[in-house]
Amino acid sequence: MDASGLDYKDEGIEIVGLTANTMTVTPAELAGLDCVDRTVKAENSYGSTITRRVQGPLLDTFLSKYGGKVGVGDISSVTFEATDGYKVTLDRSDLGKMRVVFGIMIDGKALAGAGRPLRIIMTNTPATDWIEGVNRVIFNVKET
Repeated sequence: MDASGLDYKDEGIEIVGLTANTMTVTPAELAGLDCVDRTVKAENSYGSTITRRVQGPLLDTFLSKYGGKVGVGDISSVTFEATDGYKVTLDRSDLGKMRVVFGIMIDGKALAGAGRPLRIIMTNTPATDWIEGVNRVIFNVKET
């Protein structure tokens, strides 16, 4: 995926828990991974069905690149934190029921304003569970 037109392509997203040290990835780096272009339908807070086209790597793809030997099945939970302090935590059972997309573009357009640098879209969930403005992802990896 071409991230050259994203004015936020170099904004950092802090990744905690996958390695001994916290790491930072950028939308440009995420765009360099194998990305999906997926249409997702979900119910919004008004009870209407909305449709969004999301482009970005899946959680599985992200873990293949940055997780070392950690795969989705090794995750106890993952918390997505937004710039405004909002958080969404998914546990292992949640992750087994959905696909998580690290959205760097929505409906073919760059993320706007508070939606940057990352939007998390999950299949099989209400749109109210999606989170925008994600700048920190915390992985809790199960003990082996």
